This record gives sequence, C-alpha cells and structure tokens, in this order.
Amino acid sequence: MAFRLILRRPPGLRGPFSSCFPSSKSLLPHISRSTRSTQSSTSHKPLQFTSAGFEVLAGSEIIEEELAEGHSGENCYPVKQGEVFNGQYQAIIKLGFGVTSTIWLSKDLHSGEYVALKVCTTNSERERELPVYEYINSIQKCSKSPGKQVIRDLITHFTISGPSGKHICLIQEPLGANLRTAQLLNPGMLDAYFIKALLCEVLEGLDFLHNEAKVVHTDIQPSNLMWSLFDKSVFTRLEESEKKCPSPRKVLKDRSIYLSTDLEPSDGELRLCDFGEARVEGDREGLIMSDAFRAPEAIMNLAWGYPVDIWGLVQTAWLMLEGTPMFECEDEEGQYNVEVQFASMIAALGPAPLNMIREDKEDYLEIWDENGNWISEVPIPKNATFEDKVKHLQGRQKTDFIAFLRRVVRWDPKDRPTVKQMLDDAWLQPDE
Repeated sequence: MAFRLILRRPPGLRGPFSSCFPSSKSLLPHISRSTRSTQSSTSHKPLQFTSAGFEVLAGSEIIEEELAEGHSGENCYPVKQGEVFNGQYQAIIKLGFGVTSTIWLSKDLHSGEYVALKVCTTNSERERELPVYEYINSIQKCSKSPGKQVIRDLITHFTISGPSGKHICLIQEPLGANLRTAQLLNPGMLDAYFIKALLCEVLEGLDFLHNEAKVVHTDIQPSNLMWSLFDKSVFTRLEESEKKCPSPRKVLKDRSIYLSTDLEPSDGELRLCDFGEARVEGDREGLIMSDAFRAPEAIMNLAWGYPVDIWGLVQTAWLMLEGTPMFECEDEEGQYNVEVQFASMIAALGPAPLNMIREDKEDYLEIWDENGNWISEVPIPKNATFEDKVKHLQGRQKTDFIAFLRRVVRWDPKDRPTVKQMLDDAWLQPDE
C-alpha cells in the first residue's frame, strides 16, 4: 500500500522552516488538522457488540500486554469491548498496548467522532505524562510555532476506579500506523527524500518543545512517531468490520485480553507521541531512552538535556533508512550489552572523550584505561564505519548523508547541533 508523509506547510509558504522541501509537487495540499466537531450536544446510542462468534484463544497462551516486560495483570483495568467510559467514550477496538496502558479506538457518544482512549495501569508513569501534557497544552494555546502541530493533542482526561485502584484515562486524536510499521510494510519507499522530510517534520516539533515549552521528550523512536489519518473513514470501516468479525480474545475469569488491530499506513502527517518519560526544566538525570536509541551521556548516567532528542531522532532516521540500529547493542544471546554498544560507537565515531569517561557515574572505567583506551574483552568491530554501514544510498547521496551524520552524531552532547542548527544543515536543504 503506497502512502505519503504529508508536510503540514503548504507549498510556497515562506517561514522559518520553509527550506525543508517547501515546494515539492509530490506532497498533497495542506489539510487542516482541526476536524473536531463543536456540536457536542448530539447524543449517539452506544453500539451493541456480539457476545459470541469470535475466536477464543487458549488460556495458556501469553499474548499482547502479557508479553510486556514488568506486566502485572492486577494493575491493568479489564476493559470490555463496548464499555462506556466517563459516560461518553465507548471502547470499540483495541489498537495497541504497552507496559503501562492499553489503547482503544473509541467513539465519543456526544459528537459521534472517533477518539483514542488510553487506559493506564495503576502506579503508571502516566501520572507523570498527564501534567506534562497539561503543561504543553497551556504553552500551545499562546504559541505561534508551526511545530506545536506535530505534538499529539491531549483532548481530555479523567480517572476511573477498577478492581485494583484508580486508573488515569487519556483521550487523544486517533492515529494510524507508527513509523516502524510503515517501514515493514513499505520498505522501498524509505529513501533519502523521505528521511529528509521525516527529519524536518520532527525537528519542527522539537523546536516547539525545546525552545518554547522547554521540554525534553527523551524517548524519540519509531514507535512514538505515528501517522495521523486524513481519511477518517478508515475508522468507520474498522467499526463495521469488527461487528461482522469480532476480534479474537483470551477469556479469563476476571477479564478478556483482546488481540490488537493493526492499522495500515495512509497519507497523513506525523505526530510525536508518548510523553510518559518527558521532562520539563529541572531534574535531568537518570536512565532514559530505549536501549538501541540511548545516547552516550544517558548510558553513562551523566547530566543530559535537549541533545538526547537530537540523538534519538537521528537514530530513528537511520533505522528507517537502513532497517537495523545504527549501533549494535546486543550480545550473542540477544541481551542488551553496554560494552557491545560502546564498541560499536567507537568503530563509527572514534574514541570516547576522556572527560566523559572520567565523569562516568556507572563505573564503566573497567572497560577503559586511565587514558581512555578501550580495554574491554568485547572487541571493537571491524568494517563498522559509516562508510561500511550505509547500504541503501550510493554515490553522492551516500557521501552527503555520511557527512551529515558526522556533523550530528557526536559523543559529547555539547558537540551536537541544536534543532535550529540542524534545520539549517546543508543536507536538509531542498535539491537545486
């Protein structure tokens, strides 16, 4: 299925980010994201779902959120298909899950529109995500930054009571596939043009986050970049399909665990999602980022800030282009291994800065000597420079991309460019 990343800026509009592909004829016309109905007084009857006719999965089979690391069934709210939350939002189809939540395509029974309902576990970090969203929303209201549109909206929130306590529920814009799904379904479309468009779009969002909201996202990765859908009829078709062919599920004594429904990528804009690990000005220490996307300063437990988002974004762009992480981070048993990760970084970036090694708070000194030389038993891999690792670009495109990487993928966060500096980078300018 072919689809396109739609840049929000209309062709020809001049502005602070207009250098990022302002006039490409391949982009669809600008479409406003503001499609939410204001007529909330309309009442819609709840949908009726069958209590039979679905595939019942074996109770011994481990599925969905049960597979998530640290999962505890006791902390999960037992959502039932067709259940109405807060007297307004009816859960229709499960769209996804994580360690701390399940996400459901739901219908607003007041407006008749579709929303995403995120039902969080008890004791989840969503207790941190909610105030961050509320803070960002307050900044968005008075901001003129085009980048604020990249941030996924929080429409509203409420708290419900479950068998194990209180659960925060977030209501947001329903979205389509994330970048990783897009890559798996359409590997041939992820060329240099797409990567440049991706970087420019997310950099707009980071410009708003870093320079106006003063927020570090800390978890930029493909699963947290999702497509909005211009074609909202996708959700109507999903609803009709669910009525005819209900989702398979595992039926337990106290709950049912439903299989998630995957959405195919479609033409739309990117949204930066999931602020559960985001930080506002203040405490910026501690473990952050997913393993393969983790910046050196985060691995070493040094003070970190906005540059971790630059690192995460470029790691994401690399994964979209090459299909594998920029730096290896797993041992032969498939377990996360810091020494493997550092060795891979050294092969591509050169030795780690001595000042970072000496400030390291995670006691990795046993893998470096006092002069910063690598003494770990894990060897530095051969044939692992950027020149060796870039496989999907050739000629001038490859040379220019590697030059770009050398400017932005730097050990020391102080050496990485800011968002605005990246937007001015020669590689991100439109081709003549």
